Amino acid sequence: VGGVGGFSFQNLGGSSNGDGTGIKAPKQALLGWSTTKQTGPLDVSVVTQLTLRDNWTAPGAGMEVGYSWIEGYYVSVRAGIRRPESGPERPFTFGAGFTADRLTVEYGVQFFEGGHTANGVTIRWR
Repeated sequence: VGGVGGFSFQNLGGSSNGDGTGIKAPKQALLGWSTTKQTGPLDVSVVTQLTLRDNWTAPGAGMEVGYSWIEGYYVSVRAGIRRPESGPERPFTFGAGFTADRLTVEYGVQFFEGGHTANGVTIRWR
């Protein structure tokens, strides 16, 4: 089957200001695995992640389908599902990306109760 696995540990330090009055981010571990296969002209990727914190475990998975019609140009759409961190969050996320040579623009949306959304745009120049 093949693929790539990875892990990380986060927030291992103390509070942000050192005197105990700052925000203390929870220690957590993340485990992940991904694989990509070519299906005709499309690249299909599957990604999984497991987030572990004190008394809280959150699995997640996603899929991305991408297409490149000429070297340096790439368009993709993605969808994911995960365990929400709060009650108003919905488990589904969607996104898309476009790369033209050294410029990449990505968009992602997360859904909440009442039809609310959180939208994000990333612009990267390499």
